[in-house]
Amino acid sequence: MKNAFGPIYEVTINVDREIVDQFDAWLAQHVEEMLQISGISRAEVFEQEDDSQGRARRITHYYFVSDPDLEQYLSGPAEAMRQSAIDRFEGRFEAVRRVLRHTDIAAGELHPLEVCLNCGTTLADSTVAIADSVRPAGSSAYGNCSEMPSATCWNWIPASGVR
Repeated sequence: MKNAFGPIYEVTINVDREIVDQFDAWLAQHVEEMLQISGISRAEVFEQEDDSQGRARRITHYYFVSDPDLEQYLSGPAEAMRQSAIDRFEGRFEAVRRVLRHTDIAAGELHPLEVCLNCGTTLADSTVAIADSVRPAGSSAYGNCSEMPSATCWNWIPASGVR
């Protein structure tokens, strides 16, 4: 099935604590500038725990309408947008970028599996699901699957049948 969502361009930035207020002010303005670029439909900024060096971490998601819009950005204004941070905060931050694409793996209705993904036990028709399943072999939310009746080994997969 073709994906109806455009890519998310994620930028994770670790910034020195001493300048985090100035950086956050710049980032707010930068996001507004990014939203003026054709093909970007919205943006979100997240805070995450400090990195191992005690630097503040900000993660920004830019939602592109399509892959061609992202490619146009990367081959055009991306360098200038990156340079604006370097010009102002050179040596005081580190940025890592990646592209995320939606999948339909979790789309649709969920249904029970025929065998436990944890231990391989054949599951009874009356099996109910536990949302956080798929643990190391032989374990479940309740301990060791192999020591339980099959009705307590629970897993769910998308209705699309992805296994």
